[in-house]
Amino acid sequence: MQVFDAFTQQFYHTGFPMKFRIVIFSLSCLLVGSIAVGQQKITENTLAPEDGAPVGKGMLSDVNWLQGQWIGSGLGGDCEELWGKPAGGAIVGAFRYVRDEKLQFTEHIVIFEENGSLTLKLKHFDAAMKGWEEKDKFVEFRLVKLEPRAAYFHGLTYRLTDDDSMDVFVVVSQKDGTKREEKFEFKRSK
Repeated sequence: MQVFDAFTQQFYHTGFPMKFRIVIFSLSCLLVGSIAVGQQKITENTLAPEDGAPVGKGMLSDVNWLQGQWIGSGLGGDCEELWGKPAGGAIVGAFRYVRDEKLQFTEHIVIFEENGSLTLKLKHFDAAMKGWEEKDKFVEFRLVKLEPRAAYFHGLTYRLTDDDSMDVFVVVSQKDGTKREEKFEFKRSK
């Protein structure tokens, strides 16, 4: 902010006409404001809201393109995601991960429409259906930003690469506190 203050003081004392200075100053304020309430990268393909930033705006209809069966790979194994149609204020999905021809884990996923935004909640289960999270706990991803062919949740991105191909990126925290990105590549099953 000090850099911005120094810029405005210097700019004010230039010989530009007042009308021009007001327009430039207003545009600068909008730019700084949008950066302050924007988003920041966690990894190359994932975002998080900046501190104090409002959640992204969105409706279930904005992610209708998720519907269907998606077959793909990630984490060195085979993956499948199934997404139903929006109903009752939510879209319900499921994820399956198989490696070495053995079921490793599944996820129950729900995207809720809440207060003009979207929240994705999921719960992991091992191959014997034992939940990874505590009984009433789940993992939550709040919407950060929507694009016509992408949904950026905090630490999780769904992106269509074409009508029948989708990449999913998720942030994975390491024991040393660093974060890395895992990529899943899917094709729509027909």
